[in-house]
Amino acid sequence: MGGDSVLSPSEVAARSPMSTGMSAADAPQAKANGRPSASSQAATRPREAHTGPHPWVCALHAMRLQWPWIVFLGIPLSAVLAYTAWTTVPTPFTAYVELLCQPRRFFWETKEDEAQFSVYKQTMMRRIKDPQVIAAAMRKEDVAKTKYARESIDILEQINQDLVVSSPAQEFIRIELRGPDPKELNVLLKAIVDSFQVEVIDREQAARKDRLDGLRKLLTEEEDRLKSQREALKLVDQNLEAATDSQMDLRRQAKIDEQLEIRREMAKLHPQIIELELLLGALATSDSAEPAGDEPRAVEGSAPESAAGPLSAASQEELSALLMKDPEFVRLARTHEGHKRLLDEWRRRVNGPHREIERLELAVDQAAEQLAKRRDEIEPALLHELYKSRSAAVLGTQGVSTRAQLDERLKMLKLLLARYDEQLSASKTEEASLANLMIEREQLTEQITSLKSTVDIYAQEVRKLEVELAKAPPPIVVSPAGVRVPVQPDQKKRYLATIAGAGGGVGLVAALLLLLELSIQRIFESSQIRTRTNLPLLGTVPLIPPGFRNPRTAKQRLTATYWRDVLQEAFDGVQSIVRHNERCAAARTIMVASSCEGEGKSTSAAQLALSFARAGYRVLLIDGDLRRPSLEKEFGIGTGPGLCEVLDGRVTLDQAICHTELQELDLLLAGQLTDKVRGMLARDEHAPLFRELSQQYSFVFVDSAPVLASADTMSLAKHVDGVVMVVRKDVTRLRRLEASLHRFEMIGVPMLGLLSLGIGDSATVYTYNHYSGRTSRPSEREPGPPRNQGAAVSADLVPA
Repeated sequence: MGGDSVLSPSEVAARSPMSTGMSAADAPQAKANGRPSASSQAATRPREAHTGPHPWVCALHAMRLQWPWIVFLGIPLSAVLAYTAWTTVPTPFTAYVELLCQPRRFFWETKEDEAQFSVYKQTMMRRIKDPQVIAAAMRKEDVAKTKYARESIDILEQINQDLVVSSPAQEFIRIELRGPDPKELNVLLKAIVDSFQVEVIDREQAARKDRLDGLRKLLTEEEDRLKSQREALKLVDQNLEAATDSQMDLRRQAKIDEQLEIRREMAKLHPQIIELELLLGALATSDSAEPAGDEPRAVEGSAPESAAGPLSAASQEELSALLMKDPEFVRLARTHEGHKRLLDEWRRRVNGPHREIERLELAVDQAAEQLAKRRDEIEPALLHELYKSRSAAVLGTQGVSTRAQLDERLKMLKLLLARYDEQLSASKTEEASLANLMIEREQLTEQITSLKSTVDIYAQEVRKLEVELAKAPPPIVVSPAGVRVPVQPDQKKRYLATIAGAGGGVGLVAALLLLLELSIQRIFESSQIRTRTNLPLLGTVPLIPPGFRNPRTAKQRLTATYWRDVLQEAFDGVQSIVRHNERCAAARTIMVASSCEGEGKSTSAAQLALSFARAGYRVLLIDGDLRRPSLEKEFGIGTGPGLCEVLDGRVTLDQAICHTELQELDLLLAGQLTDKVRGMLARDEHAPLFRELSQQYSFVFVDSAPVLASADTMSLAKHVDGVVMVVRKDVTRLRRLEASLHRFEMIGVPMLGLLSLGIGDSATVYTYNHYSGRTSRPSEREPGPPRNQGAAVSADLVPA
């Protein structure tokens, strides 16, 4: 056996029922207590982190299995599709004409410059298929007479489908037209090229001329505006009377300095006028308020108030100083100030009303009234004395002795002030006019500069367009060869369609079969099992090539002997694991099952029974496939009574058991299944028989029916110690395997592990002969056993 395909003792122990505290012997007790067995718990434990085969590996494996059907179905379908494509795809003629599209090269950039040439070329290629161009071509008389135009339902749509515009080189445009008649293609292509020349190229030239006329008109208008602006600037310069900008700035600065000087003189006159007016007012007031005698008297009524008016504003500090010289006024002021400070202190300390605050407020009011009363009593006399002293002082400072002289001086100052005001107004007006002229000149200068730049640009564009229209060739011209029409039709499309049909037939069949195969999910690698189940892999048995089951020549017999030894070593390895593994050590009644038929279940059961018998154990092999028994064929014995007859009571157990040439191996065939036996199995009346057999034999192997095909398997499985599931490469389906394991799990049957046929990293190559010496390996001249090919083991390889 391949060591990679069989679990090591440590791995088997980690997955065995002993790791969860339950052995195979405890399984019946677990089922009696209504709890799942250790194997079902292991199957439902979280799966280990295994990675399944890559999807590409699955696809290649599916291809390997289905390639005969792909060839068998794909080749006829490909032939049909290729023939259909060859007969139905048309072979039209393809006429073409080439246009030379080259940029115009000048010292300036143009619409067709190399930088924008690709864009211009793509635009022209699109405009060839413009509906306006096609419609103009179809309106021609020779085109309307063609069969192509008469039979087309929508001529514009048909032309767009058959007309192909491409670029075979950088400066060439190719126009291709496909059709059945080469002569009509020649007419159609010429009409399309002529229409393109008229509708696109000629109109583009006309648009250039219209643009030139528009530019000339704009140039004339801008030149007229420039001329008028220059004349206006000339008038402004004449009004300014200055040649340069610096001279105009000096003139304006002189006017500003003149205004400043006038303002200084006016500022000097204003205080003198105000002082004279005040002095005259004070003299008039003092004369009207002075008494007849020398002693001052209090003047009642409006005289004292009018006297106090002009002087009180100018001599308020002197009046306050005279008031502070009066002792009674000073005493009253101090009393008022003291009461006020006490009131503020009480208000700061006490929040809210208080009697002391009210008393102080009354005292402050009374002191203020007494102070005001005292001021009113002494202020007229103090004002009279103050006015008298001021009048004498003013007359002495002005250097005049009479009031008439003061009036004359005041009139002269006012007249001088009026003259200064007139000069200032005139200077401001002149300076403003000068500033406006300077601003207007600046604006005119900027406008003239802008207009001159615009005129230069327009003149340059006009010159360029004139040169382009006069000396440049057309941007697109027809090739001298004209329209070319081939002699032979175009077969490329037919060839491609035929190849596509041939390949598509095989590809379609392959895709459908691959999808079907991938959906089936056949098992071909052990990783597929590990990713979906947690059951251990007890071993891997190679598949025997079908050509060596019935050897006829000496060479075939030698190879068959080799395979016999390989098969025996493989099952001996499985037998060793079953005996020594803690998970399987307590199992004495073992069922060998498979999900469906054809997976090698019966042969595997027979080989396991032979291996245990060769090891010296007394073994009974029961044919539990009651509907389609196969042990008679496997061991080459005739039919006779078996399990069904023993259960029915028609024969005894000793009469039903068949002895083989191997002393330690006995057989119990299936017998004839009846309705009575089917009912007994449903009622579990076969349980005592299984207990009796487990006491008589060391091991009892049950070859069951397929799990998903018959209900008898579940009835028999309830009274065995464990089940070994057989998984065959390319036959067992993953979903069916999971369904079978789920059924065993539902009834609490312990699962001992999986036995794979042909699955593994080294499924067909074994090297035990090198060590055992029992048989020699085939020589290099003899054909060796193919890997992973062939059918399951058959009765021909069972030792006699």
